[in-house]
Amino acid sequence: MNQSNELYVNMIQLTVRAKKHLSVFCESKHLTPVQGIVLITLEPAKTMTMNELSETMACDASNITGLVDRLESHGLIKRCSCESDRRIKQISLSPKGLECRRDIVTALKKAEVIDLSKLSEPEKKELVRLINVVLS
Repeated sequence: MNQSNELYVNMIQLTVRAKKHLSVFCESKHLTPVQGIVLITLEPAKTMTMNELSETMACDASNITGLVDRLESHGLIKRCSCESDRRIKQISLSPKGLECRRDIVTALKKAEVIDLSKLSEPEKKELVRLINVVLS
């Protein structure tokens, strides 16, 4: 198998493994895995428009509205209108959502979805850099 093919196969395997652990954690918090992904996608102390979230998650805006409605009803996110254009809705993590996001990340680390102890600190830093390059 060539390196590009192997890379795609490995990324899919990693995604499936992470989703399995994410599903277990989210179920314990009465959330769906997709709701957990939304919480992970929202960065602490930053806002994102509903449109940006829709594009980031590669799904229809109507699906995002339903997800945001449910997360807002759980008190995990805040939604407000943009000051410059009230038609644009911005969302951010609430304090409870921030805590839940931290819990999700901690649970994934504890589940050792990937064994990062095999990497040195410089290797971890380089891996993050490379992932950011391919995601941008």
